[in-house]
Amino acid sequence: MKKSLWLLGLALVLANGCVYDQPVAGPGLPLDNAVLGKWRSLGNKPEDLLALKFSDKEYVVEYPQGEDSMLFRAYPVEIGKLKLVQLQLLGGAKGPVKDAVSKYHLCSYAIDGDRLELRMLSPSVVDGKKLKTAEAIRAAILANQDNPGLFESPETFAKLPDPK
Repeated sequence: MKKSLWLLGLALVLANGCVYDQPVAGPGLPLDNAVLGKWRSLGNKPEDLLALKFSDKEYVVEYPQGEDSMLFRAYPVEIGKLKLVQLQLLGGAKGPVKDAVSKYHLCSYAIDGDRLELRMLSPSVVDGKKLKTAEAIRAAILANQDNPGLFESPETFAKLPDPK
């Protein structure tokens, strides 16, 4: 059974997902432990994603793992009928984010068995460069919550076994 969730999405953060300078919401929803662990992308270049529990309402996510890794603070948010994940880029293998304001992203995801499907918010529908306030971004998402183009093409990951 396919289960819609509200975490993760980092796989496409490196792509051209919607980037903005402030969060649309703060942490408040409980986490789902189903997303914890290590996942491997099934694309042309397999990369690993690691999701760890930081608190009851926040995750720490590393993607990709290795010398190009990036670290994110991630937490579930709800906008209208959409359950999403707010991502905040903290830094990576090369150090912390250099900007005074860390960059934020939004994504949706679904888990079906041992598969994780991630979809980043589409910048062609919700343009973080033009929409400068959290209220404007939320309004654009609400206005487009039934738009099939609200999210970019999915990227799929497979759950890796827990090390014993």
